[in-house]
Amino acid sequence: MEGYKAKFDVGSSRKRRFCHEYHVAKYRVEKYKRKGAQCWDSLSEPERKLRSKMLKSLQREMRATPAAISKDDEYKTIQYVRYCDDFIIGVIGSKEDAQRVKADVKQFLSDRLKLKISEDKTKITHTGDRARFLGYDITVSRSQTATKKKDGRTRRCHSYVVNLLVPREKWVGKLLEYKAIKVILNNNGKERFKALHRNKLINKPNIEILSNYNAEIRGLYNYYSIANDSYKVGIFANVMKYSMFKTFANKYKTNVHRIKARFFKGNNFTVEYQTKKGQKQAVFYNQGFCRKLEAMTAETSLLPQYQKYDRFNSLKNRIKLGLCELCEKKTSDVSLHQVKKLKDLKGVKAWEILMLKLRRKTLAVCPECHGEIHS
Repeated sequence: MEGYKAKFDVGSSRKRRFCHEYHVAKYRVEKYKRKGAQCWDSLSEPERKLRSKMLKSLQREMRATPAAISKDDEYKTIQYVRYCDDFIIGVIGSKEDAQRVKADVKQFLSDRLKLKISEDKTKITHTGDRARFLGYDITVSRSQTATKKKDGRTRRCHSYVVNLLVPREKWVGKLLEYKAIKVILNNNGKERFKALHRNKLINKPNIEILSNYNAEIRGLYNYYSIANDSYKVGIFANVMKYSMFKTFANKYKTNVHRIKARFFKGNNFTVEYQTKKGQKQAVFYNQGFCRKLEAMTAETSLLPQYQKYDRFNSLKNRIKLGLCELCEKKTSDVSLHQVKKLKDLKGVKAWEILMLKLRRKTLAVCPECHGEIHS
């Protein structure tokens, strides 16, 4: 592609020719403003309003006309970007140029690399439409909307600017993948999302449920943070929040209203968890979804890590340890001995004494000790 670009490119820069229609419209605005300034003091209030309305109409007409014609037959270039087996080629030129580039790339892949190009996925797309690349929609804006800049001047700074957009089906697909929503059709045929609880998370500790939702939201935002409409990830996060409310409500056999009353502290959904240094708090993601001007580095994203929040003596950890709590021998076949009530134990045998000492109704023991207990 480096060699192909060197042969394809023509000219060093694009020449922008001024648009005659724009300069005519601009002259009308300036002339109308000058005349208005000369007679402004002598005008009545209704005449001033009428003149201001007419000026705004002329300004809208001027801004709707392109200031320059960007087409230049003496300038052509291509830009090639590849990630693994996915690539995109940007062409400044005619549609015939784009078709020629596609045919040459197809021939090279076939003759030199013995690879077949996918006709369904390989498309020629006008920059006014959207081209999908690595999960982003890429388009060139032709918006003539004027924006007031920091210097006080109003400019059309969104015209012919490359935009990266978040495809709707991507974040909706994530919600369906996580089984956080159900799509319902209204009477008029429009789609509506209904947040769902997630069965896989119900039996997990509170902090683990919260951190799971936070990680999924942060992961999607990290990927789409350089998009021009990165705020759309906020819609995804809002639906995920209600899914989390329902997951907690299902866990505690209650409703969303009571879950909010229980876990909200101020404006944040807060979960308390225990660490070696004491009790700490974690909140639902609240860092916003504004656009980042620079992409993230290739380093692993450092997420807030929570220290071990379940007790060391929990049943799960005692089984994982693989030690007999009675004879302290290592075993790969841990058996659990359980009693209904501690008060029924007489405290005569070794296993009874240990249970009463630990104030536990279960013991993780090796098969030999378990056999002795039952004998």
